[in-house]
Amino acid sequence: MGGHEIALSVCYDVDFPEHAAAAASDGTTVYVNSGAYFPGSEQRRALRYATRALDNGMYVLFGGLTGEFVGGSAVYDPLGQPIARIGREAGLAIADIDPAAVHQARDSQRAWADRRSTLGQRHRTDLRHPAVQLHTGPPNHYLGADAVIETDHADVIALGKRLRDEHSDDISLARAAFNWVRDNIAHAYDTQDHRLTLTASQVLAAGVGLCNAKSNLLAAVLRSQGIPTGLCYQRLGDPEDGRVLHGLVAIYLDGAWHRQDPRGNKDGIDARFSLDTEQLAHVIDEAKGERVYPHVYVSTADEVVNALQDAEDILTCPLPTELSTQRD
Repeated sequence: MGGHEIALSVCYDVDFPEHAAAAASDGTTVYVNSGAYFPGSEQRRALRYATRALDNGMYVLFGGLTGEFVGGSAVYDPLGQPIARIGREAGLAIADIDPAAVHQARDSQRAWADRRSTLGQRHRTDLRHPAVQLHTGPPNHYLGADAVIETDHADVIALGKRLRDEHSDDISLARAAFNWVRDNIAHAYDTQDHRLTLTASQVLAAGVGLCNAKSNLLAAVLRSQGIPTGLCYQRLGDPEDGRVLHGLVAIYLDGAWHRQDPRGNKDGIDARFSLDTEQLAHVIDEAKGERVYPHVYVSTADEVVNALQDAEDILTCPLPTELSTQRD
Protein backbone atom coordinates (compact mmCIF):
# COMPACT_ATOMS: atom_id res chain seq x y z
CA MET A 1 0.00 0.00 0.00
CA GLY A 2 1.64 3.22 -1.15
CA GLY A 3 4.99 1.47 -1.32
CA HIS A 4 4.65 0.09 2.20
CA GLU A 5 4.29 -3.41 3.63
CA ILE A 6 1.94 -3.18 6.61
CA ALA A 7 1.68 -5.54 9.60
CA LEU A 8 -1.20 -5.39 12.06
CA SER A 9 -0.99 -6.21 15.76
CA VAL A 10 -3.33 -5.83 18.70
CA CYS A 11 -3.06 -5.04 22.39
CA TYR A 12 -0.23 -6.93 24.06
CA ASP A 13 1.54 -7.95 20.82
CA VAL A 14 3.69 -4.85 21.11
CA ASP A 15 4.90 -5.93 24.56
CA PHE A 16 6.94 -8.69 22.95
CA PRO A 17 9.90 -7.64 20.78
CA GLU A 18 9.76 -10.92 18.84
CA HIS A 19 6.43 -9.98 17.26
CA ALA A 20 7.71 -6.73 15.75
CA ALA A 21 11.04 -8.35 14.80
CA ALA A 22 9.25 -11.13 12.92
CA ALA A 23 7.15 -8.56 11.07
CA ALA A 24 10.25 -6.56 10.13
CA SER A 25 12.02 -9.68 8.87
CA ASP A 26 9.05 -10.31 6.59
CA GLY A 27 9.54 -6.91 4.98
CA THR A 28 7.18 -4.80 7.08
CA THR A 29 7.79 -1.05 6.85
CA VAL A 30 4.73 0.06 8.88
CA TYR A 31 3.81 -1.76 12.09
CA VAL A 32 0.30 -0.89 13.29
CA ASN A 33 -0.82 -1.63 16.84
CA SER A 34 -4.32 -0.99 18.14
CA GLY A 35 -5.28 -1.24 21.77
CA ALA A 36 -7.93 -0.30 24.27
CA TYR A 37 -5.64 0.32 27.22
CA PHE A 38 -2.05 -0.01 28.36
CA PRO A 39 -1.06 -1.29 31.82
CA GLY A 40 1.40 1.37 32.90
CA SER A 41 2.30 4.99 32.49
CA GLU A 42 1.96 6.88 29.23
CA GLN A 43 5.70 7.52 29.33
CA ARG A 44 6.36 3.79 29.47
CA ARG A 45 3.99 3.20 26.57
CA ALA A 46 5.67 5.87 24.45
CA LEU A 47 9.06 4.34 25.18
CA ARG A 48 7.80 0.90 24.18
CA TYR A 49 6.60 2.05 20.76
CA ALA A 50 9.70 4.16 20.12
CA THR A 51 11.86 1.14 20.95
CA ARG A 52 9.98 -1.11 18.51
CA ALA A 53 10.49 1.49 15.76
CA LEU A 54 14.19 2.00 16.49
CA ASP A 55 15.00 -1.69 16.98
CA ASN A 56 13.54 -2.63 13.59
CA GLY A 57 13.98 0.46 11.43
CA MET A 58 10.29 0.83 10.63
CA TYR A 59 7.36 3.13 11.31
CA VAL A 60 5.21 2.22 14.31
CA LEU A 61 1.61 3.45 14.47
CA PHE A 62 -0.42 3.15 17.65
CA GLY A 63 -4.17 3.61 17.54
CA GLY A 64 -5.57 3.99 21.03
CA LEU A 65 -9.28 3.78 21.70
CA THR A 66 -10.72 6.80 23.46
CA GLY A 67 -13.58 7.50 25.81
CA GLU A 68 -13.14 5.49 28.98
CA PHE A 69 -9.77 4.20 27.73
CA VAL A 70 -6.43 5.96 27.45
CA GLY A 71 -6.26 7.15 23.82
CA GLY A 72 -2.88 8.55 22.91
CA SER A 73 -2.60 7.59 19.23
CA ALA A 74 0.86 8.30 17.84
CA VAL A 75 3.24 7.70 14.92
CA TYR A 76 6.96 6.95 15.38
CA ASP A 77 9.53 7.11 12.57
CA PRO A 78 12.24 4.47 11.86
CA LEU A 79 14.62 6.30 14.22
CA GLY A 80 12.14 6.05 17.11
CA GLN A 81 11.09 9.71 17.04
CA PRO A 82 7.40 10.68 17.43
CA ILE A 83 6.25 12.52 14.32
CA ALA A 84 2.55 12.74 15.17
CA ARG A 85 0.70 12.39 18.44
CA ILE A 86 -2.66 13.23 19.96
CA GLY A 87 -3.88 13.11 23.54
CA ARG A 88 -6.81 11.32 25.05
CA GLU A 89 -9.35 13.06 22.90
CA ALA A 90 -10.80 11.44 19.80
CA GLY A 91 -8.98 12.49 16.65
CA LEU A 92 -6.51 11.57 13.92
CA ALA A 93 -2.74 11.42 14.21
CA ILE A 94 -1.59 12.35 10.69
CA ALA A 95 1.99 12.02 9.46
CA ASP A 96 3.85 11.60 6.17
CA ILE A 97 5.56 8.22 5.99
CA ASP A 98 8.21 7.52 3.37
CA PRO A 99 9.27 3.99 2.33
CA ALA A 100 12.70 5.38 1.44
CA ALA A 101 13.25 6.35 5.07
CA VAL A 102 12.87 2.71 6.10
CA HIS A 103 15.26 1.46 3.42
CA GLN A 104 17.78 4.14 4.31
CA ALA A 105 17.61 3.29 8.00
CA ARG A 106 18.00 -0.43 7.41
CA ASP A 107 20.82 -0.03 4.89
CA SER A 108 22.73 2.05 7.44
CA GLN A 109 22.47 -0.46 10.28
CA ARG A 110 23.68 -4.05 10.05
CA ALA A 111 21.47 -4.90 13.02
CA TRP A 112 18.47 -4.31 10.76
CA ALA A 113 19.67 -6.71 8.08
CA ASP A 114 17.53 -9.66 7.08
CA ARG A 115 17.04 -11.85 10.16
CA ARG A 116 15.19 -14.81 8.70
CA SER A 117 18.06 -17.16 9.59
CA THR A 118 17.52 -16.40 13.29
CA LEU A 119 13.74 -16.31 13.19
CA GLY A 120 13.25 -19.47 11.15
CA GLN A 121 12.10 -20.07 7.59
CA ARG A 122 9.24 -17.77 6.65
CA HIS A 123 7.05 -17.65 3.55
CA ARG A 124 4.96 -14.79 2.23
CA THR A 125 2.57 -14.61 -0.70
CA ASP A 126 1.95 -11.40 -2.64
CA LEU A 127 -1.48 -11.93 -4.17
CA ARG A 128 -0.99 -8.97 -6.52
CA HIS A 129 2.23 -10.37 -8.02
CA PRO A 130 2.53 -14.09 -7.20
CA ALA A 131 6.06 -15.39 -6.92
CA VAL A 132 7.54 -16.94 -10.05
CA GLN A 133 8.31 -20.64 -9.74
CA LEU A 134 11.92 -20.68 -10.87
CA HIS A 135 13.41 -23.62 -12.78
CA THR A 136 16.91 -24.27 -11.49
CA GLY A 137 19.65 -26.86 -11.35
CA PRO A 138 21.73 -27.86 -8.31
CA PRO A 139 23.16 -24.77 -6.57
CA ASN A 140 26.77 -25.89 -7.09
CA HIS A 141 26.25 -25.64 -10.85
CA TYR A 142 26.04 -21.86 -10.41
CA LEU A 143 29.53 -21.31 -8.98
CA GLY A 144 31.78 -21.63 -12.02
CA ALA A 145 33.49 -19.17 -14.33
CA ASP A 146 33.32 -18.65 -18.09
CA ALA A 147 34.39 -16.03 -20.63
CA VAL A 148 31.61 -13.65 -19.53
CA ILE A 149 30.98 -14.53 -15.87
CA GLU A 150 34.65 -14.08 -14.97
CA THR A 151 34.51 -15.46 -11.45
CA ASP A 152 38.28 -16.07 -11.52
CA HIS A 153 39.32 -12.58 -12.73
CA ALA A 154 41.70 -10.87 -10.30
CA ASP A 155 39.72 -7.62 -10.13
CA VAL A 156 36.45 -9.46 -9.57
CA ILE A 157 37.99 -11.55 -6.80
CA ALA A 158 39.48 -8.44 -5.19
CA LEU A 159 36.07 -6.74 -5.05
CA GLY A 160 34.47 -9.89 -3.68
CA LYS A 161 37.12 -10.24 -0.96
CA ARG A 162 36.80 -6.59 0.03
CA LEU A 163 33.05 -6.97 0.46
CA ARG A 164 33.52 -10.28 2.28
CA ASP A 165 35.90 -8.64 4.75
CA GLU A 166 33.12 -6.20 5.62
CA HIS A 167 30.26 -8.74 5.65
CA SER A 168 31.04 -12.20 7.01
CA ASP A 169 27.66 -13.89 6.47
CA ASP A 170 26.35 -14.68 2.99
CA ILE A 171 23.12 -12.70 3.25
CA SER A 172 24.88 -9.50 4.31
CA LEU A 173 27.52 -10.02 1.62
CA ALA A 174 24.92 -10.60 -1.09
CA ARG A 175 23.07 -7.46 -0.05
CA ALA A 176 26.29 -5.42 -0.07
CA ALA A 177 27.36 -6.75 -3.47
CA PHE A 178 23.93 -6.05 -4.92
CA ASN A 179 23.95 -2.49 -3.59
CA TRP A 180 27.50 -1.96 -4.84
CA VAL A 181 26.75 -3.03 -8.42
CA ARG A 182 23.38 -1.30 -8.51
CA ASP A 183 24.73 2.03 -7.24
CA ASN A 184 28.35 2.12 -8.46
CA ILE A 185 27.93 0.79 -11.99
CA ALA A 186 25.96 3.25 -14.12
CA HIS A 187 23.29 2.03 -16.52
CA ALA A 188 24.45 2.97 -20.02
CA TYR A 189 21.04 4.23 -21.13
CA ASP A 190 20.61 6.38 -18.03
CA THR A 191 23.95 8.12 -18.57
CA GLN A 192 23.95 7.86 -22.39
CA ASP A 193 27.36 6.19 -22.29
CA HIS A 194 28.28 4.67 -25.65
CA ARG A 195 30.98 2.29 -24.38
CA LEU A 196 30.49 -1.43 -24.87
CA THR A 197 30.72 -3.66 -21.80
CA LEU A 198 29.65 -7.27 -21.49
CA THR A 199 32.03 -9.33 -19.36
CA ALA A 200 32.36 -8.90 -15.61
CA SER A 201 35.83 -7.37 -15.85
CA GLN A 202 34.78 -4.96 -18.62
CA VAL A 203 31.86 -3.71 -16.55
CA LEU A 204 34.00 -3.33 -13.44
CA ALA A 205 36.77 -1.45 -15.28
CA ALA A 206 34.44 0.91 -17.16
CA GLY A 207 31.93 1.46 -14.36
CA VAL A 208 29.04 1.24 -16.81
CA GLY A 209 26.85 -1.39 -18.45
CA LEU A 210 23.37 -2.39 -19.50
CA CYS A 211 21.21 -4.53 -17.22
CA ASN A 212 22.63 -7.76 -18.63
CA ALA A 213 26.21 -6.59 -18.18
CA LYS A 214 25.60 -5.46 -14.58
CA SER A 215 24.03 -8.84 -13.84
CA ASN A 216 27.13 -10.56 -15.25
CA LEU A 217 29.32 -8.62 -12.83
CA LEU A 218 27.11 -9.28 -9.81
CA ALA A 219 26.99 -13.00 -10.59
CA ALA A 220 30.77 -13.15 -10.92
CA VAL A 221 31.42 -11.29 -7.66
CA LEU A 222 29.05 -13.48 -5.65
CA ARG A 223 30.31 -16.72 -7.20
CA SER A 224 33.86 -15.70 -6.36
CA GLN A 225 32.78 -15.78 -2.71
CA GLY A 226 31.01 -19.13 -2.91
CA ILE A 227 27.44 -17.87 -3.31
CA PRO A 228 25.55 -19.65 -6.14
CA THR A 229 24.19 -17.05 -8.58
CA GLY A 230 22.47 -17.48 -11.94
CA LEU A 231 21.07 -15.30 -14.72
CA CYS A 232 17.35 -14.60 -15.25
CA TYR A 233 15.47 -12.81 -18.01
CA GLN A 234 12.26 -10.88 -18.66
CA ARG A 235 10.75 -9.73 -21.95
CA LEU A 236 9.68 -6.10 -21.58
CA GLY A 237 7.74 -3.71 -23.80
CA ASP A 238 5.20 -4.40 -26.54
CA PRO A 239 5.24 -4.95 -30.33
CA GLU A 240 4.23 -1.35 -31.07
CA ASP A 241 6.86 0.44 -28.98
CA GLY A 242 9.47 -2.31 -29.16
CA ARG A 243 10.56 -5.12 -26.93
CA VAL A 244 13.80 -5.77 -25.09
CA LEU A 245 15.28 -8.67 -23.15
CA HIS A 246 15.96 -7.54 -19.58
CA GLY A 247 18.56 -9.32 -17.47
CA LEU A 248 18.71 -9.86 -13.71
CA VAL A 249 20.07 -12.50 -11.33
CA ALA A 250 18.86 -15.19 -8.95
CA ILE A 251 20.89 -15.80 -5.78
CA TYR A 252 20.77 -18.97 -3.69
CA LEU A 253 20.48 -17.92 -0.05
CA ASP A 254 18.86 -19.40 3.04
CA GLY A 255 17.95 -22.58 1.15
CA ALA A 256 16.03 -20.88 -1.67
CA TRP A 257 16.53 -18.91 -4.89
CA HIS A 258 15.79 -15.17 -4.82
CA ARG A 259 15.65 -12.93 -7.88
CA GLN A 260 17.41 -9.56 -7.54
CA ASP A 261 17.63 -6.76 -10.10
CA PRO A 262 20.84 -4.65 -10.06
CA ARG A 263 19.77 -2.51 -13.03
CA GLY A 264 20.09 0.78 -11.15
CA ASN A 265 17.38 3.07 -9.84
CA LYS A 266 15.93 6.26 -11.31
CA ASP A 267 12.56 8.01 -11.40
CA GLY A 268 9.95 5.27 -11.60
CA ILE A 269 12.37 2.44 -10.75
CA ASP A 270 13.20 1.43 -7.18
CA ALA A 271 14.76 -2.04 -7.17
CA ARG A 272 16.01 -3.28 -3.80
CA PHE A 273 17.57 -6.39 -2.32
CA SER A 274 14.90 -8.54 -0.69
CA LEU A 275 14.54 -12.15 0.39
CA ASP A 276 10.79 -11.79 0.87
CA THR A 277 8.54 -9.96 -1.59
CA GLU A 278 10.56 -9.25 -4.73
CA GLN A 279 11.46 -5.61 -5.33
CA LEU A 280 12.54 -5.71 -8.97
CA ALA A 281 12.96 -2.88 -11.44
CA HIS A 282 9.96 -3.86 -13.56
CA VAL A 283 6.52 -5.34 -12.89
CA ILE A 284 5.54 -7.61 -15.77
CA ASP A 285 2.40 -6.62 -17.72
CA GLU A 286 1.19 -9.79 -19.40
CA ALA A 287 -1.56 -7.86 -21.21
CA LYS A 288 1.19 -6.12 -23.23
CA GLY A 289 2.86 -9.40 -24.05
CA GLU A 290 5.56 -9.04 -21.42
CA ARG A 291 6.74 -12.27 -19.86
CA VAL A 292 9.03 -13.85 -17.31
CA TYR A 293 11.42 -16.59 -18.35
CA PRO A 294 11.39 -18.89 -15.32
CA HIS A 295 14.72 -20.63 -15.96
CA VAL A 296 17.79 -19.64 -13.97
CA TYR A 297 20.75 -19.97 -16.33
CA VAL A 298 24.31 -20.91 -15.47
CA SER A 299 25.73 -18.70 -18.23
CA THR A 300 24.67 -15.54 -20.04
CA ALA A 301 22.07 -16.11 -22.76
CA ASP A 302 23.53 -16.60 -26.25
CA GLU A 303 21.15 -13.94 -27.54
CA VAL A 304 22.77 -11.38 -25.23
CA VAL A 305 26.36 -12.41 -25.99
CA ASN A 306 25.81 -12.46 -29.76
CA ALA A 307 24.19 -9.01 -29.72
CA LEU A 308 26.78 -7.28 -27.54
CA GLN A 309 30.16 -8.91 -28.05
CA ASP A 310 30.87 -7.31 -31.44
CA ALA A 311 28.87 -4.09 -31.03
CA GLU A 312 30.67 -0.77 -31.46
CA ASP A 313 28.10 1.50 -29.80
CA ILE A 314 26.01 0.10 -26.98
CA LEU A 315 23.32 2.75 -27.46
CA THR A 316 22.70 2.04 -31.13
CA CYS A 317 23.31 -1.69 -31.49
CA PRO A 318 20.23 -3.92 -31.89
CA LEU A 319 19.40 -5.52 -28.56
CA PRO A 320 17.82 -8.95 -28.14
CA THR A 321 14.07 -8.90 -27.70
CA GLU A 322 13.43 -12.41 -26.40
CA LEU A 323 14.96 -15.80 -25.74
CA SER A 324 14.54 -18.10 -28.71
CA THR A 325 15.36 -21.29 -26.82
CA GLN A 326 15.23 -22.62 -23.30
CA ARG A 327 18.50 -24.11 -22.06
CA ASP A 328 19.95 -25.42 -18.82
